[in-house]
Amino acid sequence: MKPIPTIAFLVSYPYQDNAQLRKETKALLDHGFRVHVYAWDRRGTLPAQQQIDGLEITNIASSGTFSRGGILQGVRTLAFWFKAFFTLLRAEFAALQCQDLNTVLPGLLACRLRRRPVIFDAHDPYPEMFELSQPGYILAIMRGLEKFLSRRVDTIITVNELMAARFRALTPRPVTILYNYPEKTLFSAGEEKRGTGTGIVIGRIGTIQPDTGIEELIEALDQVRELSPELLLVGGVTPNFSREFERLMQGINTRVTVTGFIPPTEVVAYYRAMDISVMLYHPTPIFRYISPMKLFESMAMGVPVIASDVGEIRQVVEAYKCGVVVQENSDRALAQAIRELAGDPEKRREMGANGTRAIQETMNWEQERMKLVELYRRLTGEQQA
Repeated sequence: MKPIPTIAFLVSYPYQDNAQLRKETKALLDHGFRVHVYAWDRRGTLPAQQQIDGLEITNIASSGTFSRGGILQGVRTLAFWFKAFFTLLRAEFAALQCQDLNTVLPGLLACRLRRRPVIFDAHDPYPEMFELSQPGYILAIMRGLEKFLSRRVDTIITVNELMAARFRALTPRPVTILYNYPEKTLFSAGEEKRGTGTGIVIGRIGTIQPDTGIEELIEALDQVRELSPELLLVGGVTPNFSREFERLMQGINTRVTVTGFIPPTEVVAYYRAMDISVMLYHPTPIFRYISPMKLFESMAMGVPVIASDVGEIRQVVEAYKCGVVVQENSDRALAQAIRELAGDPEKRREMGANGTRAIQETMNWEQERMKLVELYRRLTGEQQA
Protein backbone atom coordinates (compact mmCIF):
# COMPACT_ATOMS: atom_id res chain seq x y z
CA MET A 1 0.00 0.00 0.00
CA LYS A 2 1.41 3.39 -1.00
CA PRO A 3 2.00 5.89 1.79
CA ILE A 4 -0.27 8.94 1.85
CA PRO A 5 1.65 11.75 0.12
CA THR A 6 2.32 14.98 2.00
CA ILE A 7 1.94 18.24 0.09
CA ALA A 8 4.01 21.08 1.52
CA PHE A 9 3.20 24.78 1.18
CA LEU A 10 5.84 27.50 1.61
CA VAL A 11 4.17 30.85 2.32
CA SER A 12 5.35 34.29 3.38
CA TYR A 13 2.52 35.01 5.82
CA PRO A 14 0.77 33.24 8.72
CA TYR A 15 -1.57 30.43 7.71
CA GLN A 16 -4.67 32.06 9.18
CA ASP A 17 -4.13 35.34 7.29
CA ASN A 18 -5.08 33.98 3.86
CA ALA A 19 -8.48 32.56 2.96
CA GLN A 20 -7.28 31.09 -0.34
CA LEU A 21 -4.51 29.14 1.39
CA ARG A 22 -7.04 27.69 3.82
CA LYS A 23 -9.30 26.65 0.94
CA GLU A 24 -6.47 25.00 -1.01
CA THR A 25 -5.11 23.06 1.96
CA LYS A 26 -8.59 21.91 2.97
CA ALA A 27 -9.28 20.69 -0.57
CA LEU A 28 -6.21 18.47 -0.44
CA LEU A 29 -6.99 17.21 3.05
CA ASP A 30 -10.54 16.35 2.01
CA HIS A 31 -9.20 14.24 -0.86
CA GLY A 32 -6.79 12.11 1.09
CA PHE A 33 -3.53 14.08 1.12
CA ARG A 34 -1.54 15.13 4.13
CA VAL A 35 -0.65 18.83 4.21
CA HIS A 36 2.20 20.68 5.94
CA VAL A 37 2.44 24.48 5.77
CA TYR A 38 5.78 26.24 6.29
CA ALA A 39 4.98 29.88 7.06
CA TRP A 40 7.11 32.98 7.54
CA ASP A 41 6.46 34.29 11.05
CA ARG A 42 7.72 37.85 10.59
CA ARG A 43 6.90 38.99 14.11
CA GLY A 44 8.20 35.91 15.89
CA THR A 45 5.04 35.59 17.97
CA LEU A 46 3.70 32.21 16.81
CA PRO A 47 4.50 28.73 18.17
CA ALA A 48 7.16 26.90 16.18
CA GLN A 49 4.72 24.03 15.54
CA GLN A 50 0.93 24.14 15.27
CA GLN A 51 -1.93 21.86 14.29
CA ILE A 52 -4.86 23.78 12.81
CA ASP A 53 -7.76 22.54 10.70
CA GLY A 54 -6.22 19.07 10.47
CA LEU A 55 -2.88 20.14 9.00
CA GLU A 56 0.62 20.62 10.34
CA ILE A 57 2.14 24.10 10.44
CA THR A 58 5.78 25.02 10.96
CA ASN A 59 6.23 28.73 11.64
CA ILE A 60 9.65 29.96 10.53
CA ALA A 61 10.52 32.87 12.81
CA SER A 62 12.51 35.47 10.90
CA SER A 63 12.25 39.22 11.39
CA GLY A 64 10.39 41.06 8.65
CA THR A 65 7.61 43.46 7.72
CA PHE A 66 4.92 43.47 5.06
CA SER A 67 6.27 46.61 3.40
CA ARG A 68 7.17 46.56 -0.28
CA GLY A 69 10.84 47.12 -0.93
CA GLY A 70 13.72 48.69 0.93
CA ILE A 71 17.23 47.42 1.59
CA LEU A 72 16.39 46.24 5.11
CA GLN A 73 13.40 44.26 3.90
CA GLY A 74 15.58 42.72 1.20
CA VAL A 75 18.07 41.54 3.82
CA ARG A 76 15.24 40.13 5.94
CA THR A 77 13.88 38.26 2.93
CA LEU A 78 17.30 36.69 2.36
CA ALA A 79 17.38 35.59 5.99
CA PHE A 80 13.96 33.95 5.60
CA TRP A 81 15.08 32.21 2.41
CA PHE A 82 18.10 30.78 4.23
CA LYS A 83 15.98 29.41 7.08
CA ALA A 84 13.27 28.12 4.75
CA PHE A 85 15.80 26.31 2.54
CA PHE A 86 17.36 24.37 5.41
CA THR A 87 13.96 23.67 6.95
CA LEU A 88 12.77 22.11 3.68
CA LEU A 89 15.94 20.04 3.32
CA ARG A 90 14.98 18.24 6.54
CA ALA A 91 11.26 18.00 5.78
CA GLU A 92 9.33 15.06 4.36
CA PHE A 93 7.00 15.90 1.48
CA ALA A 94 6.02 14.62 -1.96
CA ALA A 95 5.59 18.03 -3.64
CA LEU A 96 6.00 21.67 -2.67
CA GLN A 97 3.73 24.59 -3.53
CA CYS A 98 5.39 28.02 -3.26
CA GLN A 99 2.92 30.85 -2.75
CA ASP A 100 4.04 33.92 -4.73
CA LEU A 101 7.42 34.84 -6.13
CA ASN A 102 9.08 35.64 -2.80
CA THR A 103 9.10 31.97 -1.75
CA VAL A 104 10.07 30.25 -5.01
CA LEU A 105 13.87 30.46 -4.84
CA PRO A 106 14.43 28.58 -1.55
CA GLY A 107 11.67 26.14 -2.45
CA LEU A 108 13.11 25.43 -5.89
CA LEU A 109 16.63 24.87 -4.56
CA ALA A 110 15.42 22.50 -1.86
CA CYS A 111 13.20 20.57 -4.27
CA ARG A 112 15.92 20.13 -6.85
CA LEU A 113 18.26 18.72 -4.21
CA ARG A 114 15.46 16.50 -2.89
CA ARG A 115 14.19 15.61 -6.39
CA ARG A 116 10.68 16.74 -5.61
CA PRO A 117 8.26 18.63 -7.90
CA VAL A 118 7.80 22.32 -7.15
CA ILE A 119 4.71 24.37 -8.00
CA PHE A 120 4.73 28.16 -8.32
CA ASP A 121 1.37 29.54 -7.13
CA ALA A 122 1.33 33.03 -8.66
CA HIS A 123 -1.62 34.98 -7.30
CA ASP A 124 -0.22 38.42 -8.14
CA PRO A 125 1.98 39.94 -10.86
CA TYR A 126 4.81 40.44 -8.40
CA PRO A 127 7.06 42.89 -10.30
CA GLU A 128 4.05 45.06 -11.11
CA MET A 129 3.27 45.34 -7.40
CA PHE A 130 6.46 47.35 -7.04
CA GLU A 131 6.33 49.25 -10.33
CA LEU A 132 5.16 52.53 -8.82
CA SER A 133 7.48 52.47 -5.80
CA GLN A 134 10.83 51.01 -6.88
CA PRO A 135 13.59 52.21 -9.23
CA GLY A 136 13.94 50.69 -12.67
CA TYR A 137 16.93 48.48 -11.88
CA ILE A 138 15.04 46.78 -9.02
CA LEU A 139 12.12 46.06 -11.33
CA ALA A 140 14.50 44.67 -13.97
CA ILE A 141 16.01 42.31 -11.39
CA MET A 142 12.57 41.16 -10.24
CA ARG A 143 11.35 40.57 -13.79
CA GLY A 144 14.49 38.63 -14.60
CA LEU A 145 14.16 36.55 -11.45
CA GLU A 146 10.50 35.82 -12.17
CA LYS A 147 11.31 34.66 -15.71
CA PHE A 148 14.27 32.57 -14.55
CA LEU A 149 12.30 30.81 -11.80
CA SER A 150 9.16 30.36 -13.92
CA ARG A 151 11.19 28.38 -16.44
CA ARG A 152 12.54 26.01 -13.78
CA VAL A 153 9.53 25.07 -11.68
CA ASP A 154 7.47 22.04 -12.70
CA THR A 155 4.17 23.85 -13.13
CA ILE A 156 2.47 27.17 -12.39
CA ILE A 157 -0.89 27.87 -10.78
CA THR A 158 -2.50 31.26 -11.30
CA VAL A 159 -5.86 32.95 -10.86
CA ASN A 160 -7.29 33.91 -14.25
CA GLU A 161 -6.79 33.96 -18.02
CA LEU A 162 -4.96 37.30 -17.96
CA MET A 163 -2.35 36.02 -15.52
CA ALA A 164 -2.10 32.73 -17.40
CA ALA A 165 -1.35 34.57 -20.65
CA ARG A 166 1.27 36.62 -18.83
CA PHE A 167 3.10 33.49 -17.65
CA ARG A 168 2.74 31.65 -20.95
CA ALA A 169 4.71 34.52 -22.48
CA LEU A 170 7.48 33.91 -19.92
CA THR A 171 7.78 30.14 -19.81
CA PRO A 172 6.86 26.92 -21.63
CA ARG A 173 5.95 25.31 -18.30
CA PRO A 174 2.30 24.22 -17.95
CA VAL A 175 -0.08 26.74 -16.36
CA THR A 176 -3.21 25.79 -14.41
CA ILE A 177 -5.89 28.42 -13.78
CA LEU A 178 -7.44 28.14 -10.33
CA TYR A 179 -10.03 30.87 -9.87
CA ASN A 180 -10.49 32.18 -6.35
CA TYR A 181 -14.20 31.44 -6.36
CA PRO A 182 -16.17 31.49 -3.09
CA GLU A 183 -17.39 28.43 -1.26
CA LYS A 184 -21.10 28.24 -1.99
CA THR A 185 -21.69 26.60 1.38
CA LEU A 186 -20.34 29.72 3.14
CA PHE A 187 -21.40 32.49 0.76
CA SER A 188 -25.08 32.23 -0.08
CA ALA A 189 -27.82 34.80 -0.47
CA GLY A 190 -30.26 34.85 2.41
CA GLU A 191 -33.75 36.19 2.95
CA GLU A 192 -32.73 38.85 5.46
CA LYS A 193 -33.80 42.42 4.74
CA ARG A 194 -30.82 44.34 3.42
CA GLY A 195 -29.78 47.67 4.82
CA THR A 196 -29.55 49.07 8.32
CA GLY A 197 -31.82 52.10 8.01
CA THR A 198 -34.10 54.00 5.65
CA GLY A 199 -31.46 54.84 3.03
CA ILE A 200 -29.79 52.59 0.50
CA VAL A 201 -26.58 50.95 1.73
CA ILE A 202 -23.57 51.24 -0.57
CA GLY A 203 -20.90 48.77 0.54
CA ARG A 204 -17.26 48.23 -0.25
CA ILE A 205 -15.21 45.33 1.10
CA GLY A 206 -11.43 45.36 0.99
CA THR A 207 -8.39 47.26 2.18
CA ILE A 208 -8.79 51.04 1.96
CA GLN A 209 -5.75 52.16 -0.02
CA PRO A 210 -4.73 54.32 -3.00
CA ASP A 211 -6.06 53.54 -6.49
CA THR A 212 -9.17 51.73 -5.26
CA GLY A 213 -11.72 54.45 -6.02
CA ILE A 214 -12.35 55.75 -2.51
CA GLU A 215 -12.21 59.37 -3.68
CA GLU A 216 -14.67 58.78 -6.52
CA LEU A 217 -17.01 56.84 -4.24
CA ILE A 218 -17.21 59.64 -1.68
CA GLU A 219 -17.70 62.28 -4.39
CA ALA A 220 -20.45 60.20 -5.99
CA LEU A 221 -22.32 59.77 -2.72
CA ASP A 222 -22.31 63.53 -2.26
CA GLN A 223 -24.07 63.79 -5.63
CA VAL A 224 -26.85 61.40 -4.59
CA ARG A 225 -27.64 62.95 -1.22
CA GLU A 226 -31.35 62.85 -2.04
CA LEU A 227 -31.20 59.05 -1.66
CA SER A 228 -30.01 59.32 1.97
CA PRO A 229 -27.29 56.75 1.23
CA GLU A 230 -25.32 54.92 3.88
CA LEU A 231 -21.69 54.01 3.18
CA LEU A 232 -20.31 50.77 4.62
CA LEU A 233 -16.53 50.40 4.30
CA VAL A 234 -15.39 46.96 5.45
CA GLY A 235 -11.63 46.89 5.81
CA GLY A 236 -8.70 48.72 7.31
CA VAL A 237 -6.87 51.80 6.04
CA THR A 238 -3.25 51.39 4.94
CA PRO A 239 -0.72 53.76 6.56
CA ASN A 240 0.14 55.42 3.24
CA PHE A 241 -3.51 56.40 2.74
CA SER A 242 -4.60 57.25 6.28
CA ARG A 243 -4.03 61.01 6.06
CA GLU A 244 -5.83 61.29 2.71
CA PHE A 245 -8.68 59.14 4.01
CA GLU A 246 -9.11 61.40 7.04
CA ARG A 247 -9.28 64.39 4.71
CA LEU A 248 -11.92 62.70 2.57
CA MET A 249 -14.02 61.92 5.64
CA GLN A 250 -14.09 65.54 6.79
CA GLY A 251 -17.34 67.22 5.98
CA ILE A 252 -18.92 64.16 4.35
CA ASN A 253 -22.71 64.36 4.46
CA THR A 254 -23.27 60.61 4.23
CA ARG A 255 -23.61 58.25 7.17
CA VAL A 256 -20.39 56.21 7.13
CA THR A 257 -19.36 53.03 8.93
CA VAL A 258 -15.71 51.95 8.77
CA THR A 259 -15.13 48.56 10.36
CA GLY A 260 -11.34 48.35 10.26
CA PHE A 261 -9.69 45.01 9.53
CA ILE A 262 -12.00 42.06 10.23
CA PRO A 263 -11.57 38.27 10.19
CA PRO A 264 -12.66 36.65 6.89
CA THR A 265 -15.32 34.70 8.78
CA GLU A 266 -17.22 37.94 9.50
CA VAL A 267 -17.45 39.13 5.90
CA VAL A 268 -20.75 37.37 5.11
CA ALA A 269 -22.70 39.41 7.66
CA TYR A 270 -21.56 42.66 6.05
CA TYR A 271 -22.58 41.54 2.57
CA ARG A 272 -26.06 40.90 3.96
CA ALA A 273 -26.24 44.56 5.05
CA MET A 274 -25.53 45.90 1.53
CA ASP A 275 -27.88 46.91 -1.25
CA ILE A 276 -25.05 47.55 -3.73
CA SER A 277 -21.41 46.42 -3.72
CA VAL A 278 -18.88 48.84 -5.22
CA MET A 279 -15.36 48.03 -6.47
CA LEU A 280 -13.53 50.77 -8.35
CA TYR A 281 -9.98 49.68 -9.11
CA HIS A 282 -7.83 52.07 -11.11
CA PRO A 283 -5.92 50.66 -14.13
CA THR A 284 -2.57 50.59 -12.31
CA PRO A 285 0.01 47.93 -13.26
CA ILE A 286 -1.11 45.42 -10.63
CA PHE A 287 -4.85 45.84 -11.20
CA ARG A 288 -4.53 45.20 -14.95
CA TYR A 289 -4.70 41.47 -14.16
CA ILE A 290 -7.37 41.48 -11.48
CA SER A 291 -10.42 39.26 -11.08
CA PRO A 292 -11.23 40.19 -7.49
CA MET A 293 -12.56 37.68 -5.00
CA LYS A 294 -14.92 40.42 -3.77
CA LEU A 295 -16.70 40.37 -7.13
CA PHE A 296 -17.42 36.65 -6.83
CA GLU A 297 -18.41 36.98 -3.17
CA SER A 298 -20.85 39.78 -4.01
CA MET A 299 -22.38 37.60 -6.71
CA ALA A 300 -22.69 34.66 -4.33
CA MET A 301 -24.44 36.84 -1.76
CA GLY A 302 -26.92 38.21 -4.29
CA VAL A 303 -25.59 41.78 -4.12
CA PRO A 304 -25.51 43.68 -7.45
CA VAL A 305 -22.15 45.27 -8.20
CA ILE A 306 -20.94 48.54 -9.63
CA ALA A 307 -17.39 48.02 -10.82
CA SER A 308 -14.68 49.59 -12.95
CA ASP A 309 -13.47 48.20 -16.26
CA VAL A 310 -10.15 46.62 -15.28
CA GLY A 311 -8.85 43.08 -15.43
CA GLU A 312 -11.58 40.50 -16.03
CA ILE A 313 -14.31 42.46 -14.25
CA ARG A 314 -16.24 43.64 -17.33
CA GLN A 315 -16.13 40.15 -18.83
CA VAL A 316 -17.73 38.62 -15.73
CA VAL A 317 -20.27 41.37 -15.00
CA GLU A 318 -21.57 41.52 -18.57
CA ALA A 319 -21.57 37.76 -19.11
CA TYR A 320 -23.70 37.11 -16.02
CA LYS A 321 -25.64 40.41 -15.94
CA CYS A 322 -24.89 40.85 -12.26
CA GLY A 323 -24.15 44.58 -12.16
CA VAL A 324 -22.97 47.71 -13.93
CA VAL A 325 -19.51 48.61 -15.26
CA VAL A 326 -18.46 52.28 -15.04
CA GLN A 327 -15.41 54.35 -15.92
CA GLU A 328 -13.03 53.99 -13.00
CA ASN A 329 -12.17 57.68 -12.50
CA SER A 330 -15.62 59.20 -13.05
CA ASP A 331 -17.58 60.05 -9.92
CA ARG A 332 -20.44 61.25 -12.17
CA ALA A 333 -20.72 57.87 -13.88
CA LEU A 334 -20.68 56.17 -10.49
CA ALA A 335 -23.33 58.52 -9.11
CA GLN A 336 -25.55 57.84 -12.12
CA ALA A 337 -25.18 54.06 -11.69
CA ILE A 338 -26.02 54.32 -7.98
CA ARG A 339 -29.06 56.45 -8.75
CA GLU A 340 -30.32 54.00 -11.37
CA LEU A 341 -29.95 50.92 -9.17
CA ALA A 342 -31.26 52.66 -6.06
CA GLY A 343 -34.41 53.62 -7.93
CA ASP A 344 -35.07 50.15 -9.33
CA PRO A 345 -35.30 47.50 -6.58
CA GLU A 346 -36.52 44.90 -9.08
CA LYS A 347 -33.43 45.38 -11.23
CA ARG A 348 -31.23 44.98 -8.15
CA ARG A 349 -33.00 41.76 -7.24
CA GLU A 350 -32.63 40.44 -10.79
CA MET A 351 -28.91 41.24 -10.94
CA GLY A 352 -28.40 39.72 -7.51
CA ALA A 353 -30.22 36.55 -8.53
CA ASN A 354 -28.15 36.30 -11.72
CA GLY A 355 -24.94 36.46 -9.71
CA THR A 356 -26.10 33.91 -7.16
CA ARG A 357 -27.16 31.50 -9.89
CA ALA A 358 -23.75 31.73 -11.59
CA ILE A 359 -21.93 30.94 -8.36
CA GLN A 360 -24.23 28.10 -7.37
CA GLU A 361 -24.06 26.45 -10.79
CA THR A 362 -20.46 26.89 -11.97
CA MET A 363 -18.32 29.60 -10.36
CA ASN A 364 -17.80 28.01 -6.96
CA TRP A 365 -14.83 26.61 -5.09
CA GLU A 366 -16.45 23.21 -4.63
CA GLN A 367 -15.99 22.60 -8.38
CA GLU A 368 -12.86 24.67 -8.93
CA ARG A 369 -10.83 22.91 -6.26
CA MET A 370 -10.87 19.65 -8.21
CA LYS A 371 -8.32 21.18 -10.60
CA LEU A 372 -5.90 21.41 -7.66
CA VAL A 373 -6.67 17.89 -6.46
CA GLU A 374 -6.14 16.41 -9.94
CA LEU A 375 -2.89 18.33 -10.36
CA TYR A 376 -1.44 16.80 -7.20
CA ARG A 377 -2.76 13.36 -7.99
CA ARG A 378 -0.87 13.56 -11.26
CA LEU A 379 2.32 14.97 -9.75
CA THR A 380 2.53 12.54 -6.87
CA GLY A 381 1.43 9.63 -9.03
CA GLU A 382 4.20 10.35 -11.54
CA GLN A 383 6.69 10.63 -8.71
CA GLN A 384 5.69 7.31 -7.16
CA ALA A 385 5.38 5.41 -10.44
